[in-house]
Amino acid sequence: MEQRDYIKRQIEQIGIMLERMFSTLLGLRSGGNTGSVVRQLCGEFKEELDIDIDTLIQADQDTVIRVLQSKGFDYDLLVRLRSVIDSMASSLQDGDPAKDSLTSLSDKLGAGTRAAYSTADFSDFQ
Repeated sequence: MEQRDYIKRQIEQIGIMLERMFSTLLGLRSGGNTGSVVRQLCGEFKEELDIDIDTLIQADQDTVIRVLQSKGFDYDLLVRLRSVIDSMASSLQDGDPAKDSLTSLSDKLGAGTRAAYSTADFSDFQ
């Protein structure tokens, strides 16, 4: 029972952290150095959640989902994380390699989340 409470608190803390990051990104749209804010947010992912965005960018979608689930991310948190990643990418200029990398990570998150949480079985429709 205590372990379940601990996991629940951990998931809630991740959600709060993602909301704080999203708020930072929304404030960024009113001006500021987008590159440095994105680097700062990537640093916060590493420090607060022990998630290395650069490593996730290099990984395949199954590994991305597996790593995040091992850190307490459930479906809702994966969707929130994708929203934060999308906001980070949209704050960068077109042609910026970081934007392309973040967009790729967002695509992996979307596809991996759908695959991991899909309950549909289409094996009869081959």
